[in-house]
Amino acid sequence: MRLLLSTALAAVLAGCAIPQAPVRSDPLAGLAFDKRPPAFPGLTLALIVSENTKDAVRFGQQGAAWGGGFDMDALVEESFRFYKANFKAVIRVEQPADAAQAGADLVAVVDRFVTAGRTFSISAKTLFLDRQGKTLETLETRKEARMSGFSAGPTVARVSGEVAAELERQLRGSAALEAFAQKAGPGKPAAVVEAPAAPRRETLNPSYKESERPQDVAIVVGVAKYSDLPEAQYAEADAEAVAAHLLALGVPQRNLIRLTGMRATRTGLKKYVETWLPNNVRPGSRVFFYFSGHGAPDPRTGEAFLVPFDGDPNYLADTAYPVKELYRSLSAAGAKEVLVALDACFSGAGGRSVLAKGARPLVVTTEAAEPPPAAVTVLAAAAGDQITATLEESGHGLFTHYLLKGLDGAAKDGKGRVTASGLYDYLAPKVQDEARRQNREQTPALRRADGSDFLLRD
Repeated sequence: MRLLLSTALAAVLAGCAIPQAPVRSDPLAGLAFDKRPPAFPGLTLALIVSENTKDAVRFGQQGAAWGGGFDMDALVEESFRFYKANFKAVIRVEQPADAAQAGADLVAVVDRFVTAGRTFSISAKTLFLDRQGKTLETLETRKEARMSGFSAGPTVARVSGEVAAELERQLRGSAALEAFAQKAGPGKPAAVVEAPAAPRRETLNPSYKESERPQDVAIVVGVAKYSDLPEAQYAEADAEAVAAHLLALGVPQRNLIRLTGMRATRTGLKKYVETWLPNNVRPGSRVFFYFSGHGAPDPRTGEAFLVPFDGDPNYLADTAYPVKELYRSLSAAGAKEVLVALDACFSGAGGRSVLAKGARPLVVTTEAAEPPPAAVTVLAAAAGDQITATLEESGHGLFTHYLLKGLDGAAKDGKGRVTASGLYDYLAPKVQDEARRQNREQTPALRRADGSDFLLRD
């Protein structure tokens, strides 16, 4: 099945000049599928995104670059939330063979086909397979609506909501899936071999709650599973935990942007850093930017890039986001002060770093080590020639693990405050010691243009 997105959508959306179009947030936010009990609370589902759907995500991103697209990746993320609300657990995998290793009971292949022009339509199909590849059930529906107004958002939300409602009706009425669940037994996996129990992990939720600071804003990015790159383990868990701590620090929920998984695209980064952020910053604002995922160096220049979900280390200038551009944009937003925390590395030597095929790891990357602009403080996970590590027992990046513990109070000074310098003084030796226990070197860095210190908690 081949995806076709008509260029007529561009004509509809771009036909009239609008002085300054608003930045569009996720049009599907707020759709709550978890109001009812899960349809199959005893089954763990392995979810695979079809190539059609990946094409839809890429095409929607390309369209967004010239104003004619929409957040197709948000539609896919909503599919994950839909199935998560109806099963015991949902695990994202790339191949059916990965389901057994992940301990899943069955596999679902999610396929989305979208057309847009005078009308917008979604053809949705989900195939449920057992772990041997036998088809158990097929859910299928198609919904459409006429485009109206200058924004695709309301139409997309309405159609996707109708699709979700019909899929849930079919899911809950599936005799084949009900029979499979009964055979598996309540709470028992259908697998022949039991999956190993997940390791017990330390909980790093915030134990504090600061007063809300209405002017503070934050952008949190985490990419674990990439479109065409190795996994950056625990990156999305890092982002979710950091977001929880930023809310506890007083950032209002309405001022916090989360970009994880397929939503963390280059287009998404540029949109929120370069347009949404300056539109929402006030003179007294504090800005927080956090990234967990792959970094990459330009093999010729050493310039450092953040690698989004759709990034390609062979074409960094076209698909990734330059660190120096990030610093420049954050500084230009007009905030009182900015704190950047990067759990990525830029050596190209492994860990949370990737390199163009055929290139060798760099000895040092100069761009990532340059001092940031005025009012910007940077906490980086590692030196330019090092790779970052993870901490299995916490399910986080090593740097992020101690960043969270420091924010929770371990980095308090004698007056009970947590500052950027105090946070660094606490986490740097902890990260170094744990990295050496893993037979590697990792030295976090604190960089700032002047002698000022960012006060996080007082």
